[in-house]
Amino acid sequence: MKQKPPFTVLLLEDDPVSAQSLQIVFRRELPEVRVLHARTIEEAQSLVGEFLVDLFILDLTLPDGSGLDFMADIQTLNPQACIVLASATDSGRLEQARLQNGAQTFMSKPLDLRTMTALVRGHIEGQNESAKPADKESATGFAGQLKDMDALDVIQFRAVTRMTAMLEFSTPNFQAGRIYLEDGLITHAETGKLAGMEALVEILSWPGGAVREVADAKPAARTIDGNTESLLMDAAQQLDERRAQTVG
Repeated sequence: MKQKPPFTVLLLEDDPVSAQSLQIVFRRELPEVRVLHARTIEEAQSLVGEFLVDLFILDLTLPDGSGLDFMADIQTLNPQACIVLASATDSGRLEQARLQNGAQTFMSKPLDLRTMTALVRGHIEGQNESAKPADKESATGFAGQLKDMDALDVIQFRAVTRMTAMLEFSTPNFQAGRIYLEDGLITHAETGKLAGMEALVEILSWPGGAVREVADAKPAARTIDGNTESLLMDAAQQLDERRAQTVG
């Protein structure tokens, strides 16, 4: 029986420090992932001819051109691959480049390594789910146990992919909550007694459990506004303060 090749990421990045940082994190957090590194478009083209790549991370400024120049090759040779644009340019210009060239998402540099790890892990989970027979549950979106990923990872992944969905979290002791995203922005969170930011912090504090996604679901009311990254940082800070009070 032919063995399935490992999930493969190609990083097109001429900065050796950025490339090494990402490779170190992937080796620690995602040891099953094969990471290919190219410093130029020419090197990347050579690797694509040798390996089947699942996800591309493309810097825009390279010694022999732009990562955008390489996108046309990817979309011709491997149209199923996910493409992430990365640049130190402002997010507005980066989003415009993404929309014009068909990339799935963008990330500003320096890269948030936790978010990038969550993005790759989410694609691996998505591949595993798509390989399974379809059922009523999987037809609404992904569903799974929070083992390698926690709630924060799931939210970050859905945020960077500009998802509109409801994420329903549950724990073994029967806690349940929902977080809604619209185009990657958190718009509402709720548990049995809480709503808004309080509910978001509460759900992020739950260890383990399960998550189920319902695509294109929208809440009855909007209780949260703001940049997703800032909201999650604020929630993480509140959780740290809560833990410190518990220890104290």
